Amino acid sequence: MSKWQNGQIVDRSTETLVRKEGDSLSLNCTYSTGNPTIMWYLQDNRKSLIFILHDQSDPEDTELRFRNRVSGVVSRSNKSFVLTITDLKPDDAGIYYCVFKHPMMQKPHTGVQ
Repeated sequence: MSKWQNGQIVDRSTETLVRKEGDSLSLNCTYSTGNPTIMWYLQDNRKSLIFILHDQSDPEDTELRFRNRVSGVVSRSNKSFVLTITDLKPDDAGIYYCVFKHPMMQKPHTGVQ
């Protein structure tokens, strides 16, 4: 499902993904215009919003609990940012958000994954 939001088409997927502990997970975030900064967040079962990484993250910028298990691949030509988490843990359960921030815009856009 796509929604037009503040000059940006935001793709939202409400698909439920089921994985076992130790599995890997890849989530794809796409955008339609510009060259935004793209960030991934997790809203865990405690309703906390946790920053995972952004498209220009250094490994030390990654949330501690995801270090050495998470990677992001940006394709500006495909307008996408794929988040991959390996060795899934029970605490990785929740709602994943892809957030776009365009340089000229003050408010970021979200896409639910």
